[in-house]
Amino acid sequence: MIIDEPSLAIRTKFFEDSIKPHLKYEPKGDDLSYWVSKGWEKWYLDVSNKEWERVMMIKQLCEELAKVDPNQLVALISVIGSEVDRDYVRTAPGGHAINKAFDSQDKESTVKAQLDQYKDLFESSFRLWSSVPYYYLKQLSNSKKVQLPEKVIGIGASDKLATIESSKVNVGRNNVAELAIGVNRMIRNAGGGHDRWEVTDEGTVILKDLGKAPLELTISDLNRHIKDLRKAIWIIEVGVALFLNHNPKIEIKLQRTQLFRIAEVRRSIERILIERWMKVVNLNVSDDKKNVSITLQYSPKVMGRKSQIYFGTAAAYDVIHVDFWGIYREQAFGAMAQIANSWKHNKWPMPNISVELLDDKGMCLGHPSYSSADVATLLQEGKTSQIRPQSGTMPDKKYVMTGEIRVPYGEGEKMARLWSVRNVLRQRLLILGAFSEDSNLRF
Repeated sequence: MIIDEPSLAIRTKFFEDSIKPHLKYEPKGDDLSYWVSKGWEKWYLDVSNKEWERVMMIKQLCEELAKVDPNQLVALISVIGSEVDRDYVRTAPGGHAINKAFDSQDKESTVKAQLDQYKDLFESSFRLWSSVPYYYLKQLSNSKKVQLPEKVIGIGASDKLATIESSKVNVGRNNVAELAIGVNRMIRNAGGGHDRWEVTDEGTVILKDLGKAPLELTISDLNRHIKDLRKAIWIIEVGVALFLNHNPKIEIKLQRTQLFRIAEVRRSIERILIERWMKVVNLNVSDDKKNVSITLQYSPKVMGRKSQIYFGTAAAYDVIHVDFWGIYREQAFGAMAQIANSWKHNKWPMPNISVELLDDKGMCLGHPSYSSADVATLLQEGKTSQIRPQSGTMPDKKYVMTGEIRVPYGEGEKMARLWSVRNVLRQRLLILGAFSEDSNLRF
């Protein structure tokens, strides 16, 4: 099931309260976006303090693995990281399918979508992330030779679950077997691919597994089990991410082990641009990979102008919305740099890139084209000012974005007026030529 994320102000608050205190180094850029999303997910999944201990257990077992053989740990996490986008492709459609089934109010369709989602999460996401505790347990065992990290990833989720849930190994105050909490083997075995289930006249679902008594659940129960499985996966993933935050010398050694696919390159650009109010309309690549055309469009969000947020009875805030500039040129160069980095990793020749930039109405603002030599320059930080298009013009235009700022409860209107006055003053100074829009003056 797909749940809409709350506003950035709320997600940031969750991050500051529940995630940031555990980080050793301040995240920036894409890392910050990642951790902000994890703060919201921690709240949505209802991760308790006791369950957070399992996150710390994963961090600790990673630290122990790093002491034994840091290169093997780097290889393992590198393989996992390279699979994350493919995991997303396999699991994301399931949430949309559940939403569509709910809308249809057809119980059989809803149950099938739920069981398919559970199967995808178990066989893809859990298989991927459970590789870490599985590998740890195999390292401790002298019964068989530990397989290489790339082989460990391919071992089935059921085998990994059996190894984890039968573990007697403690890491700190917790047993590794606790990482299996929330993973229900019977739901998986009765669901997709096995299809041993039926919906009763009362609207409940009967799940059957060989040699076991049938299990009767409601649709709400199935949603809860999906959420519990997501939580079990989240705990391992965040534990690994926390370990990397505390050990940047390990993180910097991580390397992608697979080629970038074109669809993956597009998604990586979209993830960067979505918070900058831009979208990728299309991305086309020639068969020989030497020519790329991409169309980007300003995509303003609809936002309320006044709001308040409450966090239980402990805290409340007003949220004001502040307008600021986005720059078309910067977003275009950012997208081109992402393409250049992906091509470099794949060992493909640097491409010629044509960029079309559209406003929110679809009007073309510019359509510059850049040579492969200029695209290669984007790999050098701070060199964008030296790049000139071979043809067409890069627009020197800006667009409006709106940011959220939390202010003390009851102070929203006053602070909004203050920001409005500052914006008016800024525009008057621009007209007078007191500074340029590209200057570092901040209001």
